[in-house]
Amino acid sequence: MSCGFGKAPDKLSPYIQAQIHLNNGVIDLSKFDLVEWDKLYIIAPYAPERSFDANLLRYKSEITATQIGSLDDRCLLLLFNGDKMVNLSEVKRNVDFAERRFIVNGKIGSYPRKNAVFGYKKDTTGRISVTRNF
Repeated sequence: MSCGFGKAPDKLSPYIQAQIHLNNGVIDLSKFDLVEWDKLYIIAPYAPERSFDANLLRYKSEITATQIGSLDDRCLLLLFNGDKMVNLSEVKRNVDFAERRFIVNGKIGSYPRKNAVFGYKKDTTGRISVTRNF
């Protein structure tokens, strides 16, 4: 079942790159305001559909179309406003959010907007690991 999200332009990825360009060790998604949203889902590579909660299941076709269940070169960051997905970002793993996924009782959970503030560190190759949330 699809709720008709379609392939809207990704507005979050450029914001993440701008936050990294500041080079202060923080990716503060809570201040992202180009769409109205109240929760963030992070889907790591190889996430099985059985781990989707009710909100994610409504957008199963859009999520699985990214091939997140079979590819390891990206994470998905999904912004929701209530139960409506308002942004889907495919973030290549040179900025790696995989360790920040949030699992509750075997289901992918969400971060409330106010908690969508993450630290990061760069390694010598320039790869960025998102290390913690504040």
